Amino acid sequence: MTFNSANSNLVSVTDPDSATLTTVLTLSAGTMMLSSGGRATIGDNGTGEVTVSGTIADINVALDGMVFTAPDSAQTVILQIRTEDASTPTALSDTDEITLTITAVQLPGFQNFEPAVNVLGQPNFASGSSGPPTQRNLLGPRGAVAISESGRIYVPDTGHNRVLVFSSAAGPGSLAQLRLGQPSFSSGGARIEQGSHPEAAHVAIGDGRMAVAEPFANRISLYASVPTSTTQMPVGLLGQHSFDGTLQGCNGRTLNQPSSVAITPDAGKVLVADRGNSRVTIYNFFPLSVGTSPAYDVSLGQTHPDCVLDPTPSSASMNQPTGVWTNGTQVVVADTGNHRVLIWNTFPSVVDPVAREGESAHRVLGQSNFTASLPNRGNSSPGAGTLNAPTHVASDGTRLAVADTGNHRVLIWDSFPNADGVPANRVLGQIDFDNMLANNPDQDGDSDGPSERVFFSPGGLLFHNGKLYVTDKDNNRILVFDGQ
Repeated sequence: MTFNSANSNLVSVTDPDSATLTTVLTLSAGTMMLSSGGRATIGDNGTGEVTVSGTIADINVALDGMVFTAPDSAQTVILQIRTEDASTPTALSDTDEITLTITAVQLPGFQNFEPAVNVLGQPNFASGSSGPPTQRNLLGPRGAVAISESGRIYVPDTGHNRVLVFSSAAGPGSLAQLRLGQPSFSSGGARIEQGSHPEAAHVAIGDGRMAVAEPFANRISLYASVPTSTTQMPVGLLGQHSFDGTLQGCNGRTLNQPSSVAITPDAGKVLVADRGNSRVTIYNFFPLSVGTSPAYDVSLGQTHPDCVLDPTPSSASMNQPTGVWTNGTQVVVADTGNHRVLIWNTFPSVVDPVAREGESAHRVLGQSNFTASLPNRGNSSPGAGTLNAPTHVASDGTRLAVADTGNHRVLIWDSFPNADGVPANRVLGQIDFDNMLANNPDQDGDSDGPSERVFFSPGGLLFHNGKLYVTDKDNNRILVFDGQ
């Protein structure tokens, strides 16, 4: 619910004898997010008790458009608005209340702590073990799966240095139809050659083409078409001159442990989360040959040519980003080391043609501003608006999902955030927004083991046909949630 003049429910304050005020908004349930674009000082934005201070005009700017996120259950919520004038020796104050009636409805989309409907890589939801490579086993998968037009599911089996391909109908205990990167289903060693996928960390598909991020070889392998047989080979590379190279570096043509890759829907651009160089590199083409490694066209997150980490986070810097997503217009990056997510509302343009530096991010999640970088904003437990080492991001064009890996959960925003630090609407993997232990929904300290509701270091994310695919790394599996 949004409070503004357009909805005829605008909340504002006034005082006939003071120019500056402090207003405290307190909710009995739910959260309140104020506009952060004005000059008012806002404290604990996105929580159940928000403080805003400044001139009357500044406070009213912050209040115009404030968003109330209701609790999931039916109940009566009291919004208390206390305004204090501290300009007199004895502070004067006024308190008003607004009653909000929440009606229970079954909301479309994902629900808090909902169970998964499918699992790949394990015989059932209670199993999280791995072992030697087989036609089903996964070992520490990290990044997102990719799904072809035919519905085949391409899974990065990171620990076994391969990509397993499952049918669209695969479920618990299903065997893979195809393997990429290994000579047999029982082999799993890392090899550096054409067609191998050493430490396969992420798979992306766009416009019939496919890319695999391979941190061990400091490269991205590129397929001209989505492979349907083991004999199909990648034909292009980013980060290396040849398929037998592993050069690591920080110039325009090299990569350092790239952890994920994204392809625009028309395959016209490739984006790489170059984790070891604390940057995201953008290539305005899809290479289909091998030779001199192509140079990137735009770099995000670095203002130094030698990839020196900026000591103070900003809207133009990154610290070991792990995940990147784009739809060709918006760009979202999991800035793992800064415990935040960066959002570009429009595709980043070049602001320095010589250095090929891209423009700064427009929004930040997980932190209240661009200079903060503490896990869970320095708190001992998480909240709906905090992050702890997020590793991957995904969107279906409306909803935004973030793998909040350090808190062993996935956060979902029902729509793209329009302000910094906006709290998430949904949480998967934990019973509520305050919990953070792995495989432990009751937070008693003793792991309850894998189930259809919990995660252990969730990573890659993919929205596809109303479902959300979550790579549950340390449970060695892929969980599928139905958001329809």
